[in-house]
Amino acid sequence: MVWSFTTTTSIDLTAPAVKPPDGSFVANSQLGTSDISAQRAWSATDNDSGVASYELQQSTNGGAFQNVSLSSPTATSTTLRLSPGSTYQFRVRATDVSGNTSDWATGSQFVVADHQESDADITYTAGWIDQSLAPPTVARSSSPKAPARAQPSPSSAARWPRSRPSNRTPGEQRCTWTARS
Repeated sequence: MVWSFTTTTSIDLTAPAVKPPDGSFVANSQLGTSDISAQRAWSATDNDSGVASYELQQSTNGGAFQNVSLSSPTATSTTLRLSPGSTYQFRVRATDVSGNTSDWATGSQFVVADHQESDADITYTAGWIDQSLAPPTVARSSSPKAPARAQPSPSSAARWPRSRPSNRTPGEQRCTWTARS
């Protein structure tokens, strides 16, 4: 008796398809005196062996691209601190389990801009009022009917909602601004 069998071996020679880094500012993050939290996110697909790792690089003010440290080899996002007035560009590439590495996928160049609240680029939705604060201290209350109190001063100003939204804890107020492009 003679046995015969056939095996088919598939070799992965195709690099992952990568989407360039895109991003947003981190919601409810603390603005620093010299930097802003921003998130960069990217993705890749590889139908043969799967994505094994990513490399992310950053260029600042048109300089050479530098490696950005990631939390894990397969991380698909990271949060960075970016400086207002600086120009940034990010690029990413992926390597699959078979060792195929994609070309760099480069995102758009952008400038981080900061604006004073009186800037014409900032608009406020209905329901906001001006209230001066200095230092920005707010007295809080455990009663949902008690409004927050602020100590007025002509040295700074903020915009506050007229009333506490239903999703906030008693006495909590947030100072927020919205920019338009």
